Amino acid sequence: MKGYNNREIAAELYIAEGTVRNYISNLYRKLDVVDRVQAIVRLQAL
Repeated sequence: MKGYNNREIAAELYIAEGTVRNYISNLYRKLDVVDRVQAIVRLQAL
């Protein structure tokens, strides 16, 4: 929700950028969304 891109998230968490992409893809699948905007809207509704 801070607007970080994958590279910034990876740097903040000390993990690889590819790992971030995998985590985000898994979140999209679990939330049944296709992008970050939809994910944020879905999570705010919880």
